[in-house]
Amino acid sequence: MRKILLITSSPRGTESLSTRFATEIAHGLRAQGDTSLTVRDLVANPPPHITEDYIVGRAASPDSRTTQQNVAVELARELVDELCAADIIVLGSGMINFGPSSQLKA
Repeated sequence: MRKILLITSSPRGTESLSTRFATEIAHGLRAQGDTSLTVRDLVANPPPHITEDYIVGRAASPDSRTTQQNVAVELARELVDELCAADIIVLGSGMINFGPSSQLKA
């Protein structure tokens, strides 16, 4: 089974052309066969920006991390695992001031 990961990041949500196009592409790929679709909407559920808790926590041993460091490191690990598990990544990103949105950068 192929795993599709759809990542959207437009503050305009379903009104965004990038979100609509990316969603259509992901659903088209899903219709082609034995696939699963995971949707990561970075506006509805924005990841936090990198903080000192993450930077220090990822270098520290798990037993010496603070609670905040554990939370930051585990969230990052969850997001990276989600990316690595995907066979196909469909990315819907509009341009904000000639670059990707801050949600996508996070």
